[in-house]
Amino acid sequence: KEIKYTNTKPVYQPTTTTLKSWRERGVSAHKIMLMCTKPSADTIFPKLEKELHHEMHVYRSNDTLIEVAPKSVSKLSAIESILDHTVSLDDVISFGDNYNDMEMLKYSGMGVAVENARNEVKKIADQITLKNTEHGVAHFIKQYLI
Repeated sequence: KEIKYTNTKPVYQPTTTTLKSWRERGVSAHKIMLMCTKPSADTIFPKLEKELHHEMHVYRSNDTLIEVAPKSVSKLSAIESILDHTVSLDDVISFGDNYNDMEMLKYSGMGVAVENARNEVKKIADQITLKNTEHGVAHFIKQYLI
């Protein structure tokens, strides 16, 4: 799935080789994805959340995928980094469907979830639009901004 969605070809190598390369180049991962069975994810997720919640975002992308990223890496922090002094978060409309969108939706001036978003995401959104497969973002923009 990741190859299909990201259109990239993975490089398979030992973790020690990857870490050594990162150190030499002065880079690191922006996110770690843990792919496992649902029972494994159900067991691991609460432990990761408990241990890492002060320093890391820990969220489930689906039943078998856990994502871990530094608190400084999020969609909200990305938005904040591109805003200039004349625009505030109150002026931002954000769209989302998954757990990693919740912070962004909550702190944007208008947080919009698509109809097929996770229930937790829809609960914190200011508005709900059509499903992403029904061009919900475009529909919202045409309905409210044009």
